[in-house]
Amino acid sequence: MTSVRGVNVIQTQCCGALYGTPAYGSINLSAQEYWTDGRRVGSLFNTDGGLRHCQCGAYYLLKRCEDIETIRTPRYKPRAPKGWQRTKDNWWNRFWGKPTLSDYLLNYDIRTDEEIKAAEDALPPMTKHVADAHMPDVIEQCRGDAEMLIIARRRWWQHLNEPFRELYRTYKQTNPDTFPYFQANDVQMANMLALIALLKNSEAPPWLELAELFREVGVMDAAAEALQMADATDSTLAKVLRELMAMNYCGPARFRY
Repeated sequence: MTSVRGVNVIQTQCCGALYGTPAYGSINLSAQEYWTDGRRVGSLFNTDGGLRHCQCGAYYLLKRCEDIETIRTPRYKPRAPKGWQRTKDNWWNRFWGKPTLSDYLLNYDIRTDEEIKAAEDALPPMTKHVADAHMPDVIEQCRGDAEMLIIARRRWWQHLNEPFRELYRTYKQTNPDTFPYFQANDVQMANMLALIALLKNSEAPPWLELAELFREVGVMDAAAEALQMADATDSTLAKVLRELMAMNYCGPARFRY
């Protein structure tokens, strides 16, 4: 499961603002749906590329921020009941399995309401996520920053596929063995071609993702070449893409791990 154990305080590069981000104790990457374009639906962890919006108006990446400190807050412990200070460390409480004074001190949040509010007020605001629909603005503002553009165009690609996902789900209810027709529109095509160019020029091209992009724009020969270049870290997705390419199908598809 995904669990949070506190707050990481970070400082942005754009204007030096301080923000808080969750300090994860554990992360669960499972999801309800997996799609060939990388979209995970119903995931317990946000896979948005770490893109955030600053109070100064700039977009930034979490990975580029300076780590200031990690605050392990006791608010994730249950609140101690009123009057907990009067609890006795006697055999009778231990016999009935009731919390002892030591239990309250160790395992409960014993702060007063005033202390909790003061601690929360001292924390910086949490980072502001960027909605998928705002990716065109990110692309416009971040020209020249290849890493930001890759993240923004990837998310725009996945977002533009959302209407087809709805059609796909409905279609599969009555036609589980076939696939609905897909044809990328001009906006989708332009974005995917721009993303392909960015990824191919990156330091370590993600060939499996490139194979999917080439497949969705309908260039199956290039998709096959990219798939041959891909490593074997995700054999399940590679197998799915190979099967879809053999059918000459170019639509994003749902699959299972």
